[in-house]
Amino acid sequence: MISRDVFAAAGLLAVLAFAVTPGTAASPESAKETYRKASGTIGLHVENDIFAGTDRGYTNGFKLVWLSPEIGPGPGRLPLTGFLGNLARRLPFSATPEARRYLSLSFGQNIFTPQDIWRRNLIIDDRPYAGFTYGTLGFYARGPSVLDGFEATIGVVGPASLGGDVQKFLHRTFGWTRPEGWPNQIKNELILGFGADRKWKVRKPDPSGVFDWDAIVRAHGRISNAVTGAGAGFEIRAGRNLPRDFGSSFILPGGGGTGIGDENGFRTSGTPGAVHVFAVFEGQAVARDIFLDGNTFRESHRVVKRPLVADIVLGLVFRKDRVRASFAYVLRSPRFVGQTYREIFGAFNLSLNL
Repeated sequence: MISRDVFAAAGLLAVLAFAVTPGTAASPESAKETYRKASGTIGLHVENDIFAGTDRGYTNGFKLVWLSPEIGPGPGRLPLTGFLGNLARRLPFSATPEARRYLSLSFGQNIFTPQDIWRRNLIIDDRPYAGFTYGTLGFYARGPSVLDGFEATIGVVGPASLGGDVQKFLHRTFGWTRPEGWPNQIKNELILGFGADRKWKVRKPDPSGVFDWDAIVRAHGRISNAVTGAGAGFEIRAGRNLPRDFGSSFILPGGGGTGIGDENGFRTSGTPGAVHVFAVFEGQAVARDIFLDGNTFRESHRVVKRPLVADIVLGLVFRKDRVRASFAYVLRSPRFVGQTYREIFGAFNLSLNL
């Protein structure tokens, strides 16, 4: 059941979004003059349960992302050739030759802990301690109503991920409870994985309007020795000057898109800002989750995962000129059998068009 806290957060986000005074819609001629194509985007994703006043489950994640300008010949584009150029032209699988193509590079880390981090002994009825540090190469193809993505990831779990060291440093720095159970974390394992995403715009906003809404369907699949599974869901957005993009992106599977922005580019200085609220509903079928199942080839602590799970996300986005900032609350269904606590965390994203 969704808590009253989530309903309260949703109401606050809606009030903030629609408190903005409507402006005058720009004509098609003036709109062309107020946009400029980006020559790439850099982004920072931070997800942490401290925003929800908890410290358990998926407790921290960050990801740094660089998204290229459009791939291809011509000024302001990325002239990608050779092996990567061939991959970009052939992936994702469903892209048409006319699609706009992009490349991304990202680096990140996720940290998972049980609830009672002050305990030194192995907590057999709660999830394992686990850190995951990784790098990802992504290819994206964008059409008028469809965004396809393909990602390849390499990383490591276990002590080599330095997840325990990062959490201990943060807790020591801010005076939080010292995590004592990291000696019980899952063991070192190299992670290799591939994923594919697709997003469809099933309802587009009116380009002549100021306030409007849209709807985006999302689907994804992952195969790796870390997480293997598939998911599907939808996102609904409403607000002022909705962007012509494919919605929100997150760190965990199903995020996709990596912040590919408005198809017209970004609004130049002096033009109105934009604000909207969004809600994402997604279900996932999970065949493997190393953060619950434990190591693939070695014995380690594990719990019995739930094969069918779901997420609800409620968020708010501000855009002005080159900058886009968003904040959301994520509520997760129980991830393993016997889980007695709910997982809720905040997700912050800041991106800058170059």
